[in-house]
Amino acid sequence: MQQNLIDAARAVIAADRDGELTDELITALEAAANAEPVDPISTQWWLAELDQYGSPKLVDGDHADMAGANRALYLINALGLGAGRKYAAAKVQLFEAVPDGRGVNQGAIKQINRTRLERGHD
Repeated sequence: MQQNLIDAARAVIAADRDGELTDELITALEAAANAEPVDPISTQWWLAELDQYGSPKLVDGDHADMAGANRALYLINALGLGAGRKYAAAKVQLFEAVPDGRGVNQGAIKQINRTRLERGHD
C-alpha cells in the first residue's frame, strides 16, 4: 500500500509539473491513499546469493525465521561451497497478486491479440 501511494503521488507531481494533470491521476492518488493495508499470505526467510550488482537469487528453501537462513549459510560455508560468493538473508513476503492495467499500453495489447487471431493462435 505504501509504495502504491508513493508511486501515485509521484505521478501526480510529475503530471502537474508537465501541465498534464488529469482526473484519472487524482482518482488513482485518492484510491491509493484510502486503500486498506494488505496482509501478506506468508512471510519466509531465504538465503540469497548476491550477484555482482547486489541483486539477490534465492538459493535455499524457505525458513520460518532469519536464523534458518543463517544456519543454511553456515552449512554452505562449512562444506566449502560458498567460497568467493556473497550472501544475504532475504525476508520474502508473499501477497496475492492482483492484475492492474494502469499504465499498460492497451493499444499494443490489442494489436498483439489481433495478430494472434489472424495467425490462428488461441
